[in-house]
Amino acid sequence: MNPHRSTLELSLIAISSTLLFLAAFIVKITAGYGAIIYAITLLTIVLIIRRPYAATITSMIAALLYSLISTLSFLMLGTFIIRGVVIDFLFTIFKIYRDASNHKFRLYVIIPAMILSGFASGLYQYF
Repeated sequence: MNPHRSTLELSLIAISSTLLFLAAFIVKITAGYGAIIYAITLLTIVLIIRRPYAATITSMIAALLYSLISTLSFLMLGTFIIRGVVIDFLFTIFKIYRDASNHKFRLYVIIPAMILSGFASGLYQYF
């Protein structure tokens, strides 16, 4: 593996995690109405990095940052991580990462995957 490529990916993950944390903070201060900003940020990050587990790793780092300011603390980890795991699972199965590398974006798969990830994180919060 090219060391410059891995350094670039680590830098993208670090910056993306911070952006995702800021998007989650916007969701918090807008009482949930800013959730579309979070979803668009996460989707953009994942399609830029184009690696399996990109959503999970980015979400996990953002969740750790968010747990420092949340009143629910580490209980919020699951909400972020479940969303990342579902996205990675579905994007891997339907080969969205491979297609994104070829600049092909199948919206009929991406949109339902994002909806299911939001639904799964909502179920986690509910239970």
